Amino acid sequence: MGRMKNKTDSILEPILWHGKQYSLTGFRDYIKNKPLQNDIEEWEKDIYSFIEDWLNIEKETFQVQTSGSTGKPKEIILQRQDMINSALMTGEFFHLKQKNTALLSLPAKYIAGKMMIVRALVLGLDLFITKPSIDIISSIKRSFDFSAFIPLQLQYAIDHQMKNHINQLGIMIIGGASLSNKYINKLDDYQPKIYASYGMTETITHIALQRLNGDEKIDYFNCLPDIMVEQDARDCLIINNRKNCQSWQTNDFVKLLSPTQFKILGRTDDIINSGGLKINPLEIEIEIQHLIDVDFIIGFVHDQQMGQRLVLLIEGQKDVQYSEILLNKIKQILPSNKTPKDVYYISQLLRTENGKLDRKGNNSYLMALVLDE
Repeated sequence: MGRMKNKTDSILEPILWHGKQYSLTGFRDYIKNKPLQNDIEEWEKDIYSFIEDWLNIEKETFQVQTSGSTGKPKEIILQRQDMINSALMTGEFFHLKQKNTALLSLPAKYIAGKMMIVRALVLGLDLFITKPSIDIISSIKRSFDFSAFIPLQLQYAIDHQMKNHINQLGIMIIGGASLSNKYINKLDDYQPKIYASYGMTETITHIALQRLNGDEKIDYFNCLPDIMVEQDARDCLIINNRKNCQSWQTNDFVKLLSPTQFKILGRTDDIINSGGLKINPLEIEIEIQHLIDVDFIIGFVHDQQMGQRLVLLIEGQKDVQYSEILLNKIKQILPSNKTPKDVYYISQLLRTENGKLDRKGNNSYLMALVLDE
């Protein structure tokens, strides 16, 4: 590979873009002129603005906005070299090669979209861009070696029987939120190698991946090269990057299988305190997910005696008879102190911009429902 001889080694020439080759100078001119076009949309401006910044090899830091899925959105500063190292780790894990094709279907406003651009420039991938949308997979007209989506995009494609479109994709990473078991159980019917990803803006997207289909399917996350993990006294995950000697403390409960393998069990800030018993809603959701074929969450409403009373919030129309049958089934597999006491319905569960279920927002909705009763 003909890497540029600059201090960051962050651009691989020729630069590939939508099947065309550019020199660094030619690509700079192309990107610089793009935002001047009158018909350019905001999502494209985000892409070209970031690329222009990245092509300025003297720029060592980049300001990135977090998604806000675990708190208020905030701006953080990332180092260019750390972003390069992240791209190289992904390339090594997936054996990506120069001239492999990649699809950018996520907003470049956030780290996941930015890093797809960085991977293309660092690894020499031929990057194709398209407008981010829930039905993005329906617009795919050609094959791609590498792509990334949020769960809602893949779920929409599965629900709308877009098998031929999905099967044009080689490696797919699914991030930003968890894919529900309802959909994971269907993935063996599809040809791409599909992976769940674990990471956050601070770690520069994913630091671990889990194969969701095929003969290599597993039920835990494998860390990328140079990443090691451990637990704190709360059994929460600590991520260590040996390449840059950085560590990140998370609020994710985990089961540690090895220094490079783990399972996610829930989050400390999602804990429900019911009658003094601290309950992890994710653990209950895993236990009962085979009983419910639509999206749902375990939430709570305020209770004078219990403090917080466990309830079930289901996506769909209210069905009293179904609720009674479902609660009876749940009582047969869960202890009484972990069994939801009521069932509520919502036409569509609230989600963050990146598709993750918004537990706080959904619980606020529950509170409003109870007040209206």
